Amino acid sequence: MSLIEKWKLARQAAVPLVAIATPDPMATISAIAAANNGKGGPVVAWDIVRGCTPVNEAGKALQQEIEDPDKGGTVGNPAMFLAALSKAPPWTVTFLMNAQEYLDSPQWGATVRQGAWNLRDPFKNDNRCLVLLMPTVSLPPSLKDDVVSLDEPLPGREELARIVAEIDEAGRTCPRCGGSGKDKGLKCGLCGGSGRTARPAADGATVEKAVDALTGLSSFAAEQAAAMNIRLDGFDMPGLWDSKKAQIEQTRGLTLHRGGETFADIGGLEQVKGYLARIMSGRRPPKVIVWLDEIERTGLTARQDTSGVNQDQEGTLLTWMEDHDVFGVLLLGVPGCGKSAVCKAAGSEFGRVVVRIDLGAMMGSLVGQSQEYLRTALKVIEAVGGNDTLWLATSNSISGLSGAMRNRFTDTFFFDLPSRQERLPIWKVWLRKLGLDDEPFAGDEGWVGRDIRKCASKAWRMEIPVADAAAYVVPVGTTEREEIERLRRQADGRYLSASSPGVYRTAVQLQGEAPKRQGRKLAVSET
Repeated sequence: MSLIEKWKLARQAAVPLVAIATPDPMATISAIAAANNGKGGPVVAWDIVRGCTPVNEAGKALQQEIEDPDKGGTVGNPAMFLAALSKAPPWTVTFLMNAQEYLDSPQWGATVRQGAWNLRDPFKNDNRCLVLLMPTVSLPPSLKDDVVSLDEPLPGREELARIVAEIDEAGRTCPRCGGSGKDKGLKCGLCGGSGRTARPAADGATVEKAVDALTGLSSFAAEQAAAMNIRLDGFDMPGLWDSKKAQIEQTRGLTLHRGGETFADIGGLEQVKGYLARIMSGRRPPKVIVWLDEIERTGLTARQDTSGVNQDQEGTLLTWMEDHDVFGVLLLGVPGCGKSAVCKAAGSEFGRVVVRIDLGAMMGSLVGQSQEYLRTALKVIEAVGGNDTLWLATSNSISGLSGAMRNRFTDTFFFDLPSRQERLPIWKVWLRKLGLDDEPFAGDEGWVGRDIRKCASKAWRMEIPVADAAAYVVPVGTTEREEIERLRRQADGRYLSASSPGVYRTAVQLQGEAPKRQGRKLAVSET
C-alpha cells in the first residue's frame, strides 16, 4: 500500500497525529496536499527558519493569523506554533518539518511533546491533523501510543524510469535555440529549426541502466543527478554512479565500493568463489551485496554494554534481516587471508553494487539516535536491492556474536592460511601489478596475501629483489600463531572450507587409514 493510500485511510479515520518517515519532505507535503481527500481545509507547513507557510490557498488566512507580527509570530519557536494551532479551522492539515529536532531537544523537547499531545483530542473532534515529518520515525514514550506512524519508501523503478524519461526528453532540446527553432530571428543552424537534437530518445536498455544507477536516491536527488549527467549524446553513466555514490555516502555508516578487482585477482579460495558464483546466477540472484567488515568490531559483541545501544542496534538489524528474508554468508578466518578481498571483488565479478555498512559509525550516544541512523541506512539498502540482497560479513573471531546473529547467516566459510598452490597466483598478481620480474619467494610458508603484498611493495620501493625484501616481513603465520590455532580448532568440523570441498577439517587420524588432510597444519619457524 502506498503512502497516499495509507494517508487517505488515516484521514477517513480522523487520525489527529501522524508521523511520516520521508527522504524528501517537500515532495511528501506536495503529494499529501494534492490527495487531501478532496477537502478544502487549510494546509500549512512550519519550519524553524520560515515559521508557518501556506501550502494551499486556504492556508494563507491561517498563516497570516498565526504569524501576525503584532502577536510576535512563531519563527524559531515550535512550541508557540503548536499552541497557535488551537485557532485552526476544521479539516486543517499541518506539517511540522524536521520534527525529530524538537521532540528530543533539551530546549524544546518537553514543550513540543506536550504541545503535540494537547492537540490530540481537539484535532480528533473536527478532523484536523498534525503531521510530524522526519527521516525515520522515532517517537518518545509519551507520544508513541498516540501517533500513527507511516513510511514513505524511496522511489521504485517505475517512478525512476519516469524521471529518466523526462530528463532525457529535456536533454534533447537544442542547446543553441532552447527549443524555439530560431537563432537571432533565423532558423537555428544547429537543429535545422526543429528545436531538437538529432539524438533519438533513450531506448529501454539505456533507461534500465540509468535506473540502476539512480536506485536508492530520493525523487529529488534522482532528478538532480539525472539532470546533471545528461549530455548531447545521452546519459553519462559513470557520472550517474558517481552522483549516486555521493548521495548514498551522505547516509551515516554507508559507503559504496566500486573498485575494478575481480576473483582473478585473488589466488585460491576456489570453493567460496564457486559458491558465490552459483548464488549470483541462481533462481533469486541478489541485486546488491551488503558488506559487513569485521563484524566482531561493530559493537554487536559488546554484551557488557549497559547503555542498551548495542542491544538495540542488534535487535533492529535482526528484525530487518528476518523481515526481508536476508541471505547471508559469514566469512571467518585468519587475518589477511582474503575475506575482505572476496567481498570487494564480488561487485565487479558479478556486476553488482557493494554497499559497505559500518555499524560502529552509526553508534549514537542515545538509543534513539542509533536506531535512527541504522533504520535510515537500512531504508537505503532496501531501496537499492529490495528483498534481493546478499549480506557478506567478515570476521577474525565470531565467538562474541549472539546465537541469533550467527543464525541469520545461512553458511559460514573458514579461511585458513593459503597453501603454496594458492600463494603462487597471489605472488603473480602483485608482481605483475608492480612491474617486478622476480620469481615468487620460495620461503613463504605461513604467509597470507597481505604478507605477499607487503613484500612485493617493499621490493618495489627499495629497488631490491623480492627475496631480500622478505627479510623485512614477519608473516601472519608467526604473529598470529596462537590465534590461528584457536580458530582452526573452532572451525574443525563446524564450517565450510573456503578452499577445499566440504566441511573444513584439520589433520584427522582415522583408525586403519593414513592421515587425511583438508586443512593445513601451521608450519612456522620457532626462531
